Amino acid sequence: MCGMISHIVAAQYDPDDIFTHLLAQDGLSISLIWRDGAPAVLKDKDKAIHKNNLHILNAAEKAEQDQIVADNTGVHRLCKQRNMIGLHQHLVRTKANVNWVNPITTMTSLCVVLDKEMENGAHMLLNKKADPSVRCEAMGNAYPIHLACRRALPATVKRLIAYSANIHARDKKTGQVSLHYAAKRGNAEVLRTLIEAKADMEAMDRMRRKPLAIAAVEGHHECVMLMTSEVWAKERAEIQARQKIASGLAKDPEAARLAQMAIDADLNRILIMSIFGGELGS
Repeated sequence: MCGMISHIVAAQYDPDDIFTHLLAQDGLSISLIWRDGAPAVLKDKDKAIHKNNLHILNAAEKAEQDQIVADNTGVHRLCKQRNMIGLHQHLVRTKANVNWVNPITTMTSLCVVLDKEMENGAHMLLNKKADPSVRCEAMGNAYPIHLACRRALPATVKRLIAYSANIHARDKKTGQVSLHYAAKRGNAEVLRTLIEAKADMEAMDRMRRKPLAIAAVEGHHECVMLMTSEVWAKERAEIQARQKIASGLAKDPEAARLAQMAIDADLNRILIMSIFGGELGS
């Protein structure tokens, strides 16, 4: 026999069974039958039959792999065509992997539907266990939630967050988080969704810009007011409580006026810092 037998997978040889074979230690495929309670080498005729069965097995495996690729490619094609009915039927009828990355486009099906601004398609894929943590190499290694913010898709942003998308994940190239992309696009509803999900208002990109600064430069006034109110809400109570003590201790109007000026000065300082970042002198 050609080498030591390492593993036996056939208890009873059947010439019509393409799975009855074992691997020898030297890498050769040797078929066995059981004879008198011990494995015996097959006759030449049986070996020829079994060799043919192995070819059938390899062909079947290749056909199966080809079918898997065809099913996965079909998902991407239907997404690009915006064919939601066809996509639903295809996902029900096949075992397509919705997280398959197309080697040509380097995109997942979830990235494709987000790029096409298809919210229904994104929701369908997420229900089919699409992974929101898979980056899209073709689009700057962005995460799906980054794409949803870029395309201003508030319902999809909510759905992605519900499916555990990381709102703090950074773009490898720019260092930006979801809030940066939402601020640049200027969609107040997406911004509000991210803020309610505890997005970091102080996050800076590689150019040390905060989301509020980007919204201000882009001229998105509603977004600026929304983020400004959130920044103030965090600091205002503490400042006012501190200054209220000084104001309450003051026995004359002038002291009270000076205390109020201190409150306004602190709030203005916080606003400027929240827009431009960095440290300002007291």
